[in-house]
Amino acid sequence: MERLSRFIGRMYARLGPGNAERAAATEGSLTEGIPGEGVPTEGVIVDTDYSYPLLSVFWTLLWFFLFMLWFYLLFAVVSDILLSHDLSGWGKAAWIVVAILFPFFGILAYLVVRGGGMHERAVERAARQDQALRDQALRNYVPTNTGTVSSPADELGRLAELRDRGAISDEEYQRLKDRVLA
Repeated sequence: MERLSRFIGRMYARLGPGNAERAAATEGSLTEGIPGEGVPTEGVIVDTDYSYPLLSVFWTLLWFFLFMLWFYLLFAVVSDILLSHDLSGWGKAAWIVVAILFPFFGILAYLVVRGGGMHERAVERAARQDQALRDQALRNYVPTNTGTVSSPADELGRLAELRDRGAISDEEYQRLKDRVLA
């Protein structure tokens, strides 16, 4: 520790003439304190011999990912409860209260009791959203008899563009193409 103190003093002295006082003040500051032991003072990082073994890092990562998985399940269950059409308002309220008051038990109980239908309800919601998107695309892009004059070639071009982008299926394309050409 004495060598470290002298080294720091020399470094201050090299910085310039104004640092001579600082160098003199540092000379004995690192070794003051308990006899036989150097007790670090100002500006010195203290090594506390604290270690964080690799196994602890793995355990921390495991708990972190389990925590994230828990939040994913919580949001999936709560969204399924709120978006479920087969539950009444009181049923939804009861499941939410159980999930909030008994988080671990409530989520696991919901997954056991109603978890099998979560996928079917999600598929139904996705199909309804897809159909609504297709209907909106047809309303926006397929002209109706509103007085605007467009050639059948323009309409067929727009229908082909919709089919290529996946907004309408091949069957819908054929049906609309027949309607335009009629």
